[in-house]
Amino acid sequence: MQLKREAVEPSRASLYRFGNTSSTSIWYELAYIESRRGVAPGQRVWQLAFGSGFKFNSAVLQANRQIKDSHAAWEDFDAQAMWRELDELENIASRRASKCAS
Repeated sequence: MQLKREAVEPSRASLYRFGNTSSTSIWYELAYIESRRGVAPGQRVWQLAFGSGFKFNSAVLQANRQIKDSHAAWEDFDAQAMWRELDELENIASRRASKCAS
């Protein structure tokens, strides 16, 4: 899909910080967006959640007001440190894949 980091950062941050919390991850991701970027009046957020088995949910939320709330779950989170660590892990995996291929 070639999504930019900005687009996947809330989900990557949620997985990085809390692990796989199944379909409840969407609430951590929404809190991340509200804490880091804010949500403007009229802006829509589309939430897609997949749980175990055939559990699936989709919702479109529309902000009635400006939302820029600080959520305790994200107060001390360092997104730059997360990306540095994930980049390093990706480099390690890439080097290992290259060794296996040769």
